[in-house]
Amino acid sequence: MKKAGGIIAIIAGIFEVLSAGATLMIGGLGRAFEAEGAGTVVNTEIEFPEITG
Repeated sequence: MKKAGGIIAIIAGIFEVLSAGATLMIGGLGRAFEAEGAGTVVNTEIEFPEITG
């Protein structure tokens, strides 16, 4: 079972690297074409409703 777990971990790592590369490429393309909000990492303008008891 250890061998099977290692193989699954290697495959998962490959998919992780591919998805990270795709994310960076899509973000870079958005920045290159000056898409609105492409430079924003986190939107800090979230408004929370006030809790009144």
